[in-house]
Amino acid sequence: MDQLKIGFLTAALLVAPEMVPVHQSCCLRSPEKPTVSADGVSFYRVPLACPAARNLGCGSAAKPVLLALEKKKTIRQAWLDHPGTTLAIVWKRGTPADARAADLRCAAEGSNISLQELTGSARDEAWKSFHSGKSWYQGAEVDKLSEEEAMVITDRLIRRGAAKEPTIAGKADKLKVISQG
Repeated sequence: MDQLKIGFLTAALLVAPEMVPVHQSCCLRSPEKPTVSADGVSFYRVPLACPAARNLGCGSAAKPVLLALEKKKTIRQAWLDHPGTTLAIVWKRGTPADARAADLRCAAEGSNISLQELTGSARDEAWKSFHSGKSWYQGAEVDKLSEEEAMVITDRLIRRGAAKEPTIAGKADKLKVISQG
């Protein structure tokens, strides 16, 4: 059985480098991100953190939620922060509060997630982070979170494999994604 694991890891080290995409950069301000006032955005605590990596949003869990939200007639854009704990909703202008609440309730039930609106200082901190334009992801951009998760898991497997078979460590760099920018 150990020989099978070593064989699999060795094969991964030899084949995977050609299969791993090059990571360009952590999510910076998207050209699509609107200039919006603080009252045009709501923030919600959400359970979209990655179970396999700390302080990282789960791209595969977040993507359908964000895309479904953006199909709602009251929502202009939906964004997730890097840790996967805060959702930002940019509302279409003139959307009444009852329509906002109805669309959010429908989206939460459809995605089977809880949405807890942030208020006070928690909301202020979320606004500062969102307004900075750094580390927020929209729709398909959350695939970048999945890439980060894959690298965390790859690093973890390499460390475990190298602990049992030290010769693997020298070949492991081929699996790591080269960060540019």
